[in-house]
Amino acid sequence: RLAEYLKDYLISAFTGYETVPVNTGQDDTRIDAAITQYNELILQRDRLVRGSSAESPAVKQLEATIQPLRNNILNTIDNYLSSLSTRKAELSHLEQESLRKFTTMPSKARELLSIERQQNIKEQLYIFLLNKREENALTQAMADNNARMIDSADGSNVPIYPQRNKMLIVGLLIGLFIPAVILIGRLLIDNRVRSRKDLEGETTMPFLADIPLSKPKKRKKGEKVEGIVTAYNNSKSKAFTEAMRLMCTNLDFMRPEGCEHPVILTTSFHIGAGKTFITTNIAACLADAHKRVALLDMDLRKRTISKFFNLKHGVRGLSNYIFDKHLTLEDVLQKDVIPGVDFIPAGHIPPNPAELLGRQRFDELIERLRAEYDYVLMDGVPVNAVADTMIVQRLVDMNLFIVRCGKVDRRALPELETIYKEGRLKSPCIILNGSEYQRGYGYGYGYGYGYGYGYGYGYGYGYGYGYGYGYGEKDDDK
Repeated sequence: RLAEYLKDYLISAFTGYETVPVNTGQDDTRIDAAITQYNELILQRDRLVRGSSAESPAVKQLEATIQPLRNNILNTIDNYLSSLSTRKAELSHLEQESLRKFTTMPSKARELLSIERQQNIKEQLYIFLLNKREENALTQAMADNNARMIDSADGSNVPIYPQRNKMLIVGLLIGLFIPAVILIGRLLIDNRVRSRKDLEGETTMPFLADIPLSKPKKRKKGEKVEGIVTAYNNSKSKAFTEAMRLMCTNLDFMRPEGCEHPVILTTSFHIGAGKTFITTNIAACLADAHKRVALLDMDLRKRTISKFFNLKHGVRGLSNYIFDKHLTLEDVLQKDVIPGVDFIPAGHIPPNPAELLGRQRFDELIERLRAEYDYVLMDGVPVNAVADTMIVQRLVDMNLFIVRCGKVDRRALPELETIYKEGRLKSPCIILNGSEYQRGYGYGYGYGYGYGYGYGYGYGYGYGYGYGYGYGEKDDDK
């Protein structure tokens, strides 16, 4: 009622420019603050009117400010009235709820009393039944045992569970299923190059040879190997020896036209592909065919072949020859490191191998070796590791790209195709190294012909690979 009275009073007081009383006893302090601001503007207007006139622009501007403030005060009072009405309604609701609860209390008390009465009755009954159970137990314990066995127990000597045949069948199925899942899983996730078929599907680079895996001979404990060990042995007709002979034969077919004394470089994607192993065995195979072979260690950083020949430390080699113009070929050439093979070691490690291989003196060395030897073999470095392989391409006639079986990811083969298409390597061809053959029946190698191990031989002629069949014993040395 007080708020409604204040609203009516303000509406009547706003008919003119008069001040409004403050501190009307309301709880909302915003009303008093708005009235105080309104009174200050009214007093300021009165001073301006006394100093000038009611038509002054300053007075008009102040009146324009006073009018919204009047509306604001009335809106504040309306909001205050709404909040008071809401509070009144909430209090009325609480009053009604309290009265309803007070009226239900006698009925709840009667219900609680009934529940307690039922609890007491059931508790007495439960105690009575417990006593009777104890009395029956004592009575049975004191009575004589009148049970007697009518028939003796019998049954089969074979256990009914687990069933032996059923378990054997389940075990056999599990034994077949688990290895099958493992093998299929390995086959699906295996993305390594395993055979020639994997290469032919991804690159058009010519395929030279498939070299089988050659396992080294077992040595006694503590036995050391002096020098390099070549798997090529002309006295035994092993799969590896025949594959090397086939590769050297194919090498003549792949040789560029008009190149009588080719310079051949071996390279790969990464280390561990078997470049050094293949290079040394090619040299041994060519020397066995009475070819003059010169072997160069082009890896001026690691000097792998030089280490195998025990010519790594303190031995002058290729780097010394290129740098020191006073050295001659005879000063760095090692005669017959393998029967029929002359070798030039890497020499001392230079600070700038790539720049050293680009000098004219290296070109003169290769030309001299080309004139004195039938084949010049260079053991290179991986093609993507350093720039040495690309630098020496000006002197190379053929490149043998070694792919190690089970080591190269098939997803890298498009890069090999790019190298071949762009012509970054001269006359490149692929050698698949480390293939595993399962030998029992005879098979043969040949370019245009074939033959097989065993007691029977077969021959085939034509432009392609020929296979011969013959029943033969397994070769223990794979």
